Amino acid sequence: MIQKVKISNSEVFESSIRILFLLSNFESKKTFKMTVDKIILYDFYMKFPNIMIDDLEYNEYNYNDYYSYFHIKPDREIYKLFLGFLYGKGLVDKSISSNDVCYTINENGKNVTGSMKSDYAAKLRKVGMYIKNVTSKQSDLQIENTILYKSMAMTNNIYEEEINYD
Repeated sequence: MIQKVKISNSEVFESSIRILFLLSNFESKKTFKMTVDKIILYDFYMKFPNIMIDDLEYNEYNYNDYYSYFHIKPDREIYKLFLGFLYGKGLVDKSISSNDVCYTINENGKNVTGSMKSDYAAKLRKVGMYIKNVTSKQSDLQIENTILYKSMAMTNNIYEEEINYD
């Protein structure tokens, strides 16, 4: 069944760029299986580094950070759309390993990420390295629990700030 997805072109582009930078950090880990589920988990870190990564200098929260809780379980079909976009543009390759569809960045994708020189691109590279060096060593369940804990803590901070008990 074909399902209509309501999503803007800018969201497809922004999310695809985040995913491309994420995959670029795992190009040297040939045995690592970057499945849709892993990409969804890791993309939460890419999307909300201010919340998820304590030891980076990104401590200024924005509007989206405060409502990150609502993005904990994104629609897998939307991520398949993002990955299909990247695959269709010839920036990633996909393969099947142990019945899982896995994605890797290819030379075209590396050229795109390598050509981006903005502050945002530098931030994505740094967050991607953190994911590769720290987050990827945890189990999926540990990552999910961390995401839940930190996003709920952010939500609780909103309510504590809004309520003045004086």
